[in-house]
Amino acid sequence: MTSANACLHVRLTQAVADAITGATLSESVTANRVYDTEQELEDLKTLRCDVVMGDEDSEIGTRNSTQGDLHVDVALRQKVDRNNIDRLDALRNLLQEIQELLFQTPRLPNATAACWQGCKVAAPYVPDHLRVQGQYTGILRLTYRAYEGGGDDAD
Repeated sequence: MTSANACLHVRLTQAVADAITGATLSESVTANRVYDTEQELEDLKTLRCDVVMGDEDSEIGTRNSTQGDLHVDVALRQKVDRNNIDRLDALRNLLQEIQELLFQTPRLPNATAACWQGCKVAAPYVPDHLRVQGQYTGILRLTYRAYEGGGDDAD
């Protein structure tokens, strides 16, 4: 994809973070667009939602256009007692709520040239994080389709 889609990818990632932050979910979530996902959780009680620009897959659609998939990863993280099943269930349910929220909004403000294609629950939880770090980590991999050329890429 071109540099225009790189800019779209950044806008899309921010739009995902904004949609999550502005949503009414079972608990308040402030989503942050980040590049560094290896940050330590300083506050044991603070829920962290990181939104990360993923990779891009592109292909030629016609002689004058290309299309590509833009991936955005959403990670929920919080320090938890690994035996607190109720809290772990609540965090997993929150991940599901975020998935449903984004499914219901196929085109996000400020990134309308990209349209929702799907979502994979990359990790409902990461067992090693829970066992070793006492941290819940759940990850969604969102896929949006972007088109260039033929007048379809205006945003």
